[in-house]
Amino acid sequence: MEVDENKADTYLTDLTAEEIVKFNSIGHQAKRLEFAASRSLRTSIFGCKQIYYNEFGSPYIEDLGFISLSHTHGLVALAHSTAFNVGLDVESIREKAQLLHHKFIHTSEKEHFDTTNVFDMSLLWSFKETLFKLADRKGVLFSSDLIIRKEGERFFGTIHQYDVLHEYELIYQSFKQYLITCNSSKEKSHQIDSIRADK
Repeated sequence: MEVDENKADTYLTDLTAEEIVKFNSIGHQAKRLEFAASRSLRTSIFGCKQIYYNEFGSPYIEDLGFISLSHTHGLVALAHSTAFNVGLDVESIREKAQLLHHKFIHTSEKEHFDTTNVFDMSLLWSFKETLFKLADRKGVLFSSDLIIRKEGERFFGTIHQYDVLHEYELIYQSFKQYLITCNSSKEKSHQIDSIRADK
């Protein structure tokens, strides 16, 4: 949903009492608006049901399966699945990801993504943000724990977690100047002897 600052008062009518308190505690005006818009989007889908967070900061609504929230300047999004855990990210297509790619890219990913291309690096970053939400743990290294590969026109993401690999199929959609990424499958887990690939 595109965020419209002219609808701020409308967004507020969709918040729970607890969310009004949270809204008032946010100091940055743009963040306040995004928070209210995300809850308005929630209300349009599920009604005014409280969003809770687990110990790792992942959102959920009781008895409604799995959700994931994401927002960036001008856009908020919500993914929902009753079948499997879901991760979602929205990003602007911008030079920042391309300029900082050395901080999050794995050597193997250079086979599938052009490090000089703003779209490719924005997409890779967004895929990794999606995986990060699925990892549901702290201490994740984007360059070595989250690996993206491409097979034909399909993308797959792997989370290296202790002695297990968690794999998901990933999809994306372009919307104006944004990228929307999420997983389209439940995880497939594989036990491995050594999890750390060459960086």
